[in-house]
Formats: sequence, structure tokens, C-alpha cells
Amino acid sequence: MRLRTSLAVLTVALLACGGADAQSASTTGTGGSTGRTGTIGSGGSAASGTSSATTLGTGGSSTTPDASSQSGAIGGSAATADGKASTKSHLNETGSNGLNGQAKAQANEGGGTWSKSMTHEKIRDDQLTARTKSMAHAPGEKPVKSTDRQQVDLSGK
Repeated sequence: MRLRTSLAVLTVALLACGGADAQSASTTGTGGSTGRTGTIGSGGSAASGTSSATTLGTGGSSTTPDASSQSGAIGGSAATADGKASTKSHLNETGSNGLNGQAKAQANEGGGTWSKSMTHEKIRDDQLTARTKSMAHAPGEKPVKSTDRQQVDLSGK
């Protein structure tokens, strides 16, 4: 239930941060644990002109004396009225009871107007990390950037 609530808060925050008239970039995240069980999430959104890009990553890990389990999800979206938009994401097993994920979304409407967002996550038995960077640029202005970093220690130390 806690992960579902955290995801809802992240989604609402990301939807509220877009703006097509000016450049904007926003990131947010959350993480928490109880004993050797924890969840984490990080996401961001950027917009400039008619371009927008958003990424989001979530994950969790639970360890008992008998077993360990990890889960994760990551993805993104990008759009622009004119120009090019692309997204790519992957979530891979590490081979040692862990997951690594990356998502990148970018949109470029040309003429120096662009937006992009990137999220990385690592899910392990004893540690969860997630980070997001979102950036946007409009001609004649400095790029805007927002970064979020989350870390949850499940080692019990």
C-alpha cells in the first residue's frame, strides 16, 4: 500500500510541473523502509515550447531469513508538436539478486528548443538507489535543470 501511495504522489507531482509557454524542469522522489523491506521511486518532467519529456522509476526489495525478492519498473514518454521525440528504457537483472534500470526521454522541436529527462535505478538486497535529472532549454535562455536522488539502506547496520 505504501508503494501505491508513493507512486500516486509522484504521478500527481509530475503532472503538475509541466508548462508549455516557458521552459520548466521538475523532479521528485520518495523512499522508505521497514526492517529489510523497502521501496523507492524517482521521476521528473521537463517542458519547453511544445516539447515535453518525462521519466519515472520505482522499485522495491524484501529480504527474509529464507529468501530475497526484488522488483522494479522504469519508463518514460516524450512528445513535441514539431520535431523529433524519442524514448528508451531497460531493466536488467544483475545476476546477483539485483536489478539495474535506465530510462531516457527527449524531445527536440528544433531551433534550440528541447526537453529531456533521465532516470536510473539500482535495486539490491541491501540498498535501493534512484536518481533523475530533467532539463529544458529555450533559445536565448539558460537551460533549466532539476535533479533528484534517493537512497534507502536495507542492510540493517
